Amino acid sequence: TLSNGTDTWKLTAGLFNQATTVLTNGVTIEVDSNAAATAKCVCTKAGTATTTDSGVTISAATEYFWRINITATSCQFWIKSNGGGALGNPVATITTNIPTNVGVTFAAGIGVRKSAGTTSRNAQFGYVLAYQRSEQ
Repeated sequence: TLSNGTDTWKLTAGLFNQATTVLTNGVTIEVDSNAAATAKCVCTKAGTATTTDSGVTISAATEYFWRINITATSCQFWIKSNGGGALGNPVATITTNIPTNVGVTFAAGIGVRKSAGTTSRNAQFGYVLAYQRSEQ
């Protein structure tokens, strides 16, 4: 359910190193009910984030396919509503604040953080696939 003016929340999905309110390292797709209902693509390194608006409007009760591809020099993001067909071109490419910190462990994660209101909010995910490919 999108924001109704009383209940506000933020959905974060991707790879990150901790599940706190402010990420210090991660590559995520975020939907913030306090902002425009478009998904944001975010790369965060050592607490500094680069955010790009995907231009994809998020609607309630709609399935989306999300993909994030991370290399040492860029992160590409795809977001597509359930309509069949290929993902097409990336909706965003970020080349700054890519978390390449040595010794930082990342995990795939999904979180919904409420900031106001008492009505329960949830997000349903069919599956999450994370893999690492060596570029030797």
